[in-house]
Amino acid sequence: MGNILSLHVRSSNAKGKIFLFEKGKETTLEPNYIGVGQEVYLINLQKILPDSATTCQGTIPFNLTDNIPSNIEYTYYSDVADIHFNKNSLYDTLFLKFSKEHKGNSEIFSIGRSTEPLNNPIEITLKQLKDTDHTKTFVYHIEGRSNEFIGGTWDRDKIQFTTSELGDFVILKDTIAPLVHRIQCHQASARFRIMDNLSGIASYTATINGEWILMKYDYKTGILQSERLDQSKPLKGDFELKVRDNAGNENVYSQKIL
Repeated sequence: MGNILSLHVRSSNAKGKIFLFEKGKETTLEPNYIGVGQEVYLINLQKILPDSATTCQGTIPFNLTDNIPSNIEYTYYSDVADIHFNKNSLYDTLFLKFSKEHKGNSEIFSIGRSTEPLNNPIEITLKQLKDTDHTKTFVYHIEGRSNEFIGGTWDRDKIQFTTSELGDFVILKDTIAPLVHRIQCHQASARFRIMDNLSGIASYTATINGEWILMKYDYKTGILQSERLDQSKPLKGDFELKVRDNAGNENVYSQKIL
């Protein structure tokens, strides 16, 4: 975000001005630039960290909650979350944007912006969570229309996790085992397509008569292919493939290869 917050407001017939609010304190701000149909206000965040602004069009929430300095260890505390920054977590000062909102049955935690890079991971503890059944329930980073598995460790109504990215986070439950689709499975080759609906593939293990088989996985296509080190030795006997996702759900495919 930088030190300057740029606010563009549609022009009105009244003399241009907006009202900034910081912890209940009101400050009047006049436009820095006036263009055709709009006024531009530049807010120096080193001087004021506004909660919101009131314009002729209504109230604009900023959700700026703290000024996080770089090169020191620092923890932001609130009733909703604690966010711990290590000494080298930030490249520069971070004006922390933080909010929580409900979307459907989920709670979305907005912690900073995804465009603000971290130098090293930070530790986040989300608190006072309503989900009492923590089985297979973890934190995910929202990336467009998809969710990236982050994980986390539960302690009663809290979950703690480490992240290398800022942005929007959600807590989701994954109870569905990965899909294992057989393409071919015979003496020459074992080939499958595997995929997971939410938390993502964590591991896969294949054996023939209890002996481990090398499998090559293409993450882009989801294709899992056997790699025989000894081409003269066919796959013959009791074949088994176990695929587990990051939430601990497991699917087992078994077949006797004659």
